[in-house]
Amino acid sequence: MIEDKYNPDKKYGIGIDFIIKAAQKRQNNDDDFFVLTVGSRSTGKSRLMLHLMESYMGERASVEYLGLRKGDFAKALLACNQTELPRMCVNDEGNLSSKEGMTKFNRAVVDTYYAIRGKNIFHNWCNPSLQGIQKDFIKEIVNGVIFTYTKYKNVRLYYYFTKHQILDIFEKFKNLELRTLKKNAKKYAHHRSWFKDYNGFLLQPYIEKKDKRMDEKIEQFAMDWGDTDQKLTKADMLKRLDISRPCFLKYEKILTEQGLLDDCVYSANGRIMYLQKHIDIFKEGMDKIKNE
Repeated sequence: MIEDKYNPDKKYGIGIDFIIKAAQKRQNNDDDFFVLTVGSRSTGKSRLMLHLMESYMGERASVEYLGLRKGDFAKALLACNQTELPRMCVNDEGNLSSKEGMTKFNRAVVDTYYAIRGKNIFHNWCNPSLQGIQKDFIKEIVNGVIFTYTKYKNVRLYYYFTKHQILDIFEKFKNLELRTLKKNAKKYAHHRSWFKDYNGFLLQPYIEKKDKRMDEKIEQFAMDWGDTDQKLTKADMLKRLDISRPCFLKYEKILTEQGLLDDCVYSANGRIMYLQKHIDIFKEGMDKIKNE
């Protein structure tokens, strides 16, 4: 493993230069470059991402190519695909997990990534961990993994693993938990490097976008739970559960047969209306049925 020494005169170590060169090499070969950034909360995943975006795209870097939620990310990918090279697209709240536990949206995203290789895009996903991500996805899509793990004085430290190094860890230990990565990083990682907190021209637009996202989350929470007497239509339930209509109808039939939806009500025009508690009933029922 390469140990990158701290240089107080620089914003980041040579590790970022290595990642940028790897992305450029893939672009020159008419291919994409996909990096997963994982780590616990507040370890600097997003700030490292901003360093990477500015370093890769220069003055053309923009939070327009960065998504914090479903709609954001879909628009960011579209905008990135329409801009000139070099280009980078970021999913700052990837939350990618095992396919069985994925939402309808995440399944669509994974399917999209299997289909869009060769667009010469540097993809960076910030995800809580690697645990649960399918081995085939790592093998076929991911090129490298950044693991941010601690802050030391005024810099943050991270390990970088190539695809093959991550797969070696998986084969050896049968899991990719953060503690497994940290315990075995010195043996398996390509390098350990560092970066200072990002304070470039992307920071303020990013903070504004993040603040807007947090406001939306609070508003959504209030809408979901502020009025426990609110009646929900079938469309509302599909949105809250994030599942397709056929999937909803399948579970609705099972839960109805079990007598768990007997207290549904009907609107004046005869439409069935659900109660807030039915969201939890559906979630618990779906989990139980999947595990049977």
